[in-house]
Amino acid sequence: LRSKKVVRVCGSSAGGTSCYMRSDETSFGAKGCPGPANDREGASLLRGYPPDNDMHLRSMKVSRVRWGWISAVLLIAGCTNPFQTREPNPPESGRLSWIPPRRPEIVLENLKNAILEQNVENYLRCLSDSSRNARPFQFIADPQVASENPGTFETWTLDDERAYFSQLRAFLPDDSLHFLTLEPVQFTQYADSAFFVQNYILTVRHTQQKQGVPGQVSGQARFWMGIDPFGDWSIYRWEDRSLGDRPTWSVLKAIFGR
Repeated sequence: LRSKKVVRVCGSSAGGTSCYMRSDETSFGAKGCPGPANDREGASLLRGYPPDNDMHLRSMKVSRVRWGWISAVLLIAGCTNPFQTREPNPPESGRLSWIPPRRPEIVLENLKNAILEQNVENYLRCLSDSSRNARPFQFIADPQVASENPGTFETWTLDDERAYFSQLRAFLPDDSLHFLTLEPVQFTQYADSAFFVQNYILTVRHTQQKQGVPGQVSGQARFWMGIDPFGDWSIYRWEDRSLGDRPTWSVLKAIFGR
């Protein structure tokens, strides 16, 4: 014998207590005792949640496990090692320690930095360029060195400065010392020009020292500077003078500028 009725079923599960209304069909056994229509429904009611949700909950658990593994794989694939060493950016040519020369004394600072970093472009930017400045660059060598190297300095230009600096740099080991020390002696500035007298010591530990080429020179440099239409200062005349028996900067320019 079967009869239909609407029942309210409540049960407790891991997610809490849930209730629902359903139309159920009750069967009476041989002894007239009502019971579940089938064994599956009875087992579900005893566990405390609706029989229709039994397979649904198991499916949700499987789905959560699958998504958990997928999320872990994607996270590992998308992450990078935080301790991995980053490749350094290549240095920008001519820009390592360049300071805009808005004042004449900055030119000397740029000159020292260019020698320290062996940056030929910054070295040349310290010297007057006829395309930006009405005064062309001149280098007046030490008189003794000039007499020992006739014709070398008579037509000395920026191209000779580039050749000297590049050739010298080619003979410098990676771990060698190369720096310029300046000691101010005199300074005079006008509206559009400036004059510096500086005692110098130039240290360049190159591989040609065994051939008798000095690795350190000293003397006195006289710099005439001018300002271009863009507001930048540069050296348009450079005179080199000896202060004793030690070789001067002119010696290195005569050897490496050929």
